[in-house]
Amino acid sequence: MTVLETDIKHKLPDETEPATLGLVDLANNNAFIPLTTTRAWNFQEGCMAHWLDDSSIIYNDIREGKNVSVILNVLTKKEIKTIPYPVSGVSPNGKEALSLNFSRLRITRTDYGYGGKGQDAQPEVPFPANDGLFLVNLQTGKAKPYRFAETGKR
Repeated sequence: MTVLETDIKHKLPDETEPATLGLVDLANNNAFIPLTTTRAWNFQEGCMAHWLDDSSIIYNDIREGKNVSVILNVLTKKEIKTIPYPVSGVSPNGKEALSLNFSRLRITRTDYGYGGKGQDAQPEVPFPANDGLFLVNLQTGKAKPYRFAETGKR
């Protein structure tokens, strides 16, 4: 399983306070295996780490001031790809993900968003037309607005 390790207590983390993302080795007395660090995390949801297959995960980070997601090989600890959108949930086949604006979420639900200006939060706009849920293709890194009407599901 993936876990985060941090020394931060009793406050919301900001974009300058990294957490270490790692694995718990169940076969080795629950040893912590550090993989990388992330600055896009919170106590409620961590960095939204998801397994894509037996050797790779995707997690959120802040790169060059932007919220992104990173695909990492956990065996080699090498980054495979950076996606220009943070992820919230990943499809069962690992090829698509839902994304949302974690900077805006920090304003509306402080415990769930990320610190910094990683995305345009548009705090002065009650319902921004260019914001919401986005469906991200994890192979191409491209995203499109997710519309429930297009799927036929609610």
